[in-house]
Amino acid sequence: MESLADGATARISRHGSVIYTLPDGGKICDTGHSISFSPEAGTTALAYMSAKWNVRGRSLDRESGDIVYTLANGQKLHARKERNVFERPAPVHQMKRERSRGMER
Repeated sequence: MESLADGATARISRHGSVIYTLPDGGKICDTGHSISFSPEAGTTALAYMSAKWNVRGRSLDRESGDIVYTLANGQKLHARKERNVFERPAPVHQMKRERSRGMER
């Protein structure tokens, strides 16, 4: 985060989330699985998410209007405009395991 927002401070919440406070007052909360942010921190949160989760591309889902980010491993992350949150998809190996369990039933 230091390379993205000079002067940002970090603290850890009771629940283990890292909460960054930006010099302009914006906040970014990283739970490990999701990154939520205040409206004024949107640009920095996008850069943080892109670096943390290794984003390799971006496109627009014409049906939903969501921006879709492609991670280095090929997974897709949908960013919903109205929520100010990025949620990381489940790891590929976990998704395969869940699919195979569903076929066994």
